[in-house]
Amino acid sequence: MVFTGTAILYIGWFGFNAGSAGSANEIAALAFVNTVVATAAAILGWIIGEWTLRGKPSLLGACSGAIAGLVGVTPACGYVGVGGALVIGVIAGLAGFVGSHHA
Repeated sequence: MVFTGTAILYIGWFGFNAGSAGSANEIAALAFVNTVVATAAAILGWIIGEWTLRGKPSLLGACSGAIAGLVGVTPACGYVGVGGALVIGVIAGLAGFVGSHHA
């Protein structure tokens, strides 16, 4: 159920990020690519945190990391390069994991 909801949210987020450009231009393409990159990086960041502290990753953790990456990159998705989106994603994933672990 969580995975299905995350997948639906992930698909819709592309319309939110890339569609904010108002037309199919370079900014929309950059926002689309950055959304993918930051989400993947945040999933990896969350999973690495889980693997380090708990000994194994989880699907719930991957879904939580995906949402952290989506939220983290949204304000900057049309303005940073792909490397910046990668850094934003890793930081968002690790920050989300640490925040949920210590809450």
